[in-house]
Amino acid sequence: ATGTAKAFNISYSYMAKLLSVEGGIAFCDMLLAARIDIAKRMIASTDKSITEIGFDCGFSATSAFIQSFKRMTGKTPQSNRKSYLENK
Repeated sequence: ATGTAKAFNISYSYMAKLLSVEGGIAFCDMLLAARIDIAKRMIASTDKSITEIGFDCGFSATSAFIQSFKRMTGKTPQSNRKSYLENK
């Protein structure tokens, strides 16, 4: 997040304020949604482990990835993969 703000040559707090005023959603929530969307695509298109996918999507711990994924989708990453494979 701070790297994104630096790329635009603005402070993180200013960027977060702009995004929440303009988009109505906090930057961290937008980032989390983007990470989970990427993870869902990776779950469906690769054979990587859930741990690898979590790390590839920017999560520092598998447990944080699983909790965030479940909070955003209502399913665990593993059950999401199982559903995808059953419907393939």
